[in-house]
Order: sequence, then C-alpha cells, then structure tokens
Amino acid sequence: MPTIIKTASAAIVTTAEAKAHMRVDWSTEDDLIDALVLQAQMTIEERTRRAFDGAVFTKYTTGRNIDLERSRFPTVDSVKYGDDEETLATLDAGSYFVSYKKAYPQIVIDDDIADSDLEFVVVEYTAGTDAAIAPMLKIAVLQLCGHWYENREATSPLDMRTVPANFEDQCGAFLGID
Repeated sequence: MPTIIKTASAAIVTTAEAKAHMRVDWSTEDDLIDALVLQAQMTIEERTRRAFDGAVFTKYTTGRNIDLERSRFPTVDSVKYGDDEETLATLDAGSYFVSYKKAYPQIVIDDDIADSDLEFVVVEYTAGTDAAIAPMLKIAVLQLCGHWYENREATSPLDMRTVPANFEDQCGAFLGID
C-alpha cells in the first residue's frame, strides 16, 4: 500500500485579503483570522481531494506506474528506486514521463528499468493548481473564513447558519474533474 506524506500548501489567502473580505479593520484578531484561513484551506483541500500550490508530497510505493494523487499539475522533483530504502538510486528524468490520461497524473517508468529494481520507489512531487481554478478556490477560502468568523460558537441566541450553499458549489465542482 503506497504511503504519502504531505507538507503544508502555500497560503492562497493573505491576512489582509481575509480581513478585507470580512470587513475587519483592526489587528487584535489577526492570529484568529490567520488560523481561520489555514483551517479553511485545509478543509477545502480535504473536501476537494486536491492540494493547493506548494504542497510537497513524498510517496513511498512500488511498481512502474505511479499515480500522483491530490494534484492535477504536479512538478516531479525526484524519483528514486531500489531493492529497499537503504539502496536507492535516483532515476534520470529521461527514464520516466508523466502521463495525464487517467484521473490523476501518473509517472510511467521506462521498460529499461527492471521490475525487480522497482520494489521500493520514492517519488517527491510538488502540487500545482490550474490558474483558471485558483480564483474559485480563493473565494471558497474567503467564504468559509467569513462564515466561521461570524458564527464562532456552536450555540448562540442568534439564528445559526449553515455554510453558504455557494461554498459547497465551489468545492463540489472539483470532485468530478481531474
């Protein structure tokens, strides 16, 4: 079973953008707003099953065809292979290519590398996001931050509101496309 380790994605919304969206002009809640932005981004990444730009993945797997989950436009940083983790060699970039024919991009390793050498493969890649969808993801982060900022508590004498429907629309749009 492949194992994937992910680092944090680059923030796609700044504190100033979030504050402007929420019409906050004081700095006493900047730490809260930063936390809301981070949590909203992580929530959207999980909801859409894709990472934003800058997330670095390390995938431990086996075999010749390796899916690069959670990123539609990855940059492959390195591919290492060998009998075990102790004896890894770096695969030359000319010995593999990235195919975009499946749901996720896939590394395809050339046939010149023996199957017995591919018993342990480590791939490092960086997530990329299509520039056309980045603004929609940013809007979803801002909407969720604004909702959480205005509805901080689970119980309230005020009317509780669900997450805005257009937030679900924004995230749901990415579930079926890859």
